[in-house]
Amino acid sequence: DLSVVDINASGHITASSNISASGNISTTGTLRADGNVDFNGDLDVDGTSNLDDVDVDGYITASGNIGTDGNLYVTGNADVNGTTNLDDVDVDGYITASGNIGTDSKLFVTGDSTLQGHLTIPVDNKEFRIGAGGTNDLKFYHDGTNSYIQNGTGDLYFYENGAIRMVINS
Repeated sequence: DLSVVDINASGHITASSNISASGNISTTGTLRADGNVDFNGDLDVDGTSNLDDVDVDGYITASGNIGTDGNLYVTGNADVNGTTNLDDVDVDGYITASGNIGTDSKLFVTGDSTLQGHLTIPVDNKEFRIGAGGTNDLKFYHDGTNSYIQNGTGDLYFYENGAIRMVINS
């Protein structure tokens, strides 16, 4: 183990065991350790860092990009103060949003969904479809002038208090 107060080097620093410093470690070359490197303070990297496994007990602040070719696991909260562009999101728990959730494509939900407000389609000629695979089983829509309920499969039943009040045969 190497334990020092400050290390300043213009070449490479290599250790086959642990490096522990209560002060600063600075090098213009390479810092390489086959064991652990434990930082209790700040880690300031002005260039590129290739790290196989990183465990952070505090937080990470970045003014540039943080990229990964593998998975990024967050066990606490991920607080993003800006725009986040995600290509594919898989949520095993639940999503709570105090604002809007928007998509330019499709939103797939497996399981039940509970809305505590309105379900709004803010444009005309867009259909609310019910049925397997987005088919034409049952559609609700408004064309700007008139409103439509269109049944494309089987009979359409209207119930009141558990009793059939009207049936429209297909």
